[in-house]
Formats: sequence, C-alpha cells, structure tokens
Amino acid sequence: RTYPLADINEAERDCDAGRVVKPVLVP
Repeated sequence: RTYPLADINEAERDCDAGRVVKPVLVP
C-alpha cells in the first residue's frame, strides 16, 4: 500500500498491524 504524506500516521498504524508500508514522500 502507498500513502500520501498526509497519511503517514495512518501508514505507521498499518505497519503496527503487520502490513507492508511504502510511504510516499512528495517533495
């Protein structure tokens, strides 16, 4: 799964749930 920068906190929660997290860093 990919996440916009605004959803990084949600991405971290998914990581805690054992999911593969690929945060998207938009310059």
